[in-house]
Amino acid sequence: RRRESPLCVAALMSSEVHDPGATVPESLARVGASLPEIEGYDVLSLLGRGGMGRVFKARHRTLGRVVALKMLIDASEPMLIARFHAESQAVAQLQHPNIAQVFESGQIDGQPYLVLEYLDGGSLAQKLDGKPVPPREAAGIVEILARAIEHSHQHNILHRDLKPANILLAGDGTPKITDFGLARRLNEGSKLTRTGEVLGTPSYMAPEQASGVVPNPGPAVDIYALGRRAKSLRQMLR
Repeated sequence: RRRESPLCVAALMSSEVHDPGATVPESLARVGASLPEIEGYDVLSLLGRGGMGRVFKARHRTLGRVVALKMLIDASEPMLIARFHAESQAVAQLQHPNIAQVFESGQIDGQPYLVLEYLDGGSLAQKLDGKPVPPREAAGIVEILARAIEHSHQHNILHRDLKPANILLAGDGTPKITDFGLARRLNEGSKLTRTGEVLGTPSYMAPEQASGVVPNPGPAVDIYALGRRAKSLRQMLR
């Protein structure tokens, strides 16, 4: 039987994914998941699962386009549903070659879903994997991501969780920022964050974000995360 490649999908909700060595039926059995039925799509396989959601590989029946289908595991939590919808609204406003696109959103039996760009090149985290990176390539990656996140900031959208696992690669190696599940609009108070709640990945969080005491951190938190990525790339060159 054919094996699925690891994490070839836009916007997993956490870094937890299925064992890349497992076949699709085995991975489905292990997480107790079944393939959903979405009108207009043939759902082909489970690609991965995080703490809050699952991502499936699917094909649009009319267009023949392969997509990533993202669904919540628990659709009974209002805060999670609100963040899910906020993600779709945020990404829908961003048209950039280095930001994974959302094609459609909908709901089936009370379960919200997103239809996203399917990326089959794995994640930046997987590509690097502690391996040496040529200086020009390292600088090029950081520049590409910096320009993409600038586009997001120009549209008043803060990512808040930039990290290598949220940078996925197209088949030709083009990096694309994904997972805007923690995104919020700049200059607006977030109704999706409780007072003192810390959201993000600790090793890539700016101090003001990690402390939880700054109610509405600005673009600097995304710039800090990019700097952390640049620092790790430089360390690989030594």
